[in-house]
Amino acid sequence: MTKALTVTKTNDKLTELFDEIIGEVHLNQQSKKVLFGLVPNKPLHAGFDRLIFYLKTLVDLDYSCIFVLDDFDLPKTEEIELIIMYNKELIKNLGLTNVEFVRTSILRRKTEYLDCFQEVCKIFNLKNINKSTAQLNLKNPSVSELLHSVYQTTDTIFFSANAVFGDLGQRRIYMQTRGIFKKLKRESPTCFFVTLGKDTQNLPLNKSTSRSRISYHESSNSLKKKISSSLITTENIRTSFIEEILKFSVFPYTSSLEINNFNYASTQDICTAFKENQISEGQIKEAVILFLNSRFENLKNKMSKSLTSWIDTSKIEA
Repeated sequence: MTKALTVTKTNDKLTELFDEIIGEVHLNQQSKKVLFGLVPNKPLHAGFDRLIFYLKTLVDLDYSCIFVLDDFDLPKTEEIELIIMYNKELIKNLGLTNVEFVRTSILRRKTEYLDCFQEVCKIFNLKNINKSTAQLNLKNPSVSELLHSVYQTTDTIFFSANAVFGDLGQRRIYMQTRGIFKKLKRESPTCFFVTLGKDTQNLPLNKSTSRSRISYHESSNSLKKKISSSLITTENIRTSFIEEILKFSVFPYTSSLEINNFNYASTQDICTAFKENQISEGQIKEAVILFLNSRFENLKNKMSKSLTSWIDTSKIEA
């Protein structure tokens, strides 16, 4: 995919990692903030490792992360408050540092935010809102869904973010945001985009179900069933679910993975060994199962049981 970026030696690493980057990357800028949002209404799953990997990459380049844990029409209940606390704790335990968690539903009642929101609304073309709604394919959109673009633009301005991060499905919204910034005579934020990950059947995660995703809260038996039945559709396992798990859920958390009595130091090494018939599909899956079982158990042990009491494991088990 073409990367719309002025490439220099200092940001070659970024152009290799991200699927698309729009705007200039100012790595020498003193204050660098990247905005990312998540609606906290479900248990997180291992597909989130992919997003954490990219956010860590930006944090390693001295970006601070403004992490929005909220949604406009999210009901304010005890369970939602518990889920938000769960998200904060889990994200920290996944190793994301230099992160500030924010609640925009609270901020949207404040005068400073409303002033910013009104400034955006004055110049936001209503046709753009309709385009965003059409893309979402909503029959009966809520107010928050209609104004999603406006709110994301307002958040970017309010938090003084000079970068935004998301999947390619958010591209239209953030292109609108860049247009609004230009009309406001502000420097447009850099947009970092990645594709969504895959589930065990190699389907995009937005088309998957809890039965085909790997959850951090899987039992060992369920994890084994899901990974054992996962699809490897190419001879060198590239572009498959297993490659993604190795790249984003295994090697960021270990320096080597033992397969058939040999320690492999990277996803690339494993792909090469598989292609050359040095290791089998079953041996790779067995090693991945053992590692993830250990990793997820450690992760669950770090979490307070009170923060995970709302999770119904029967809905995520194979």
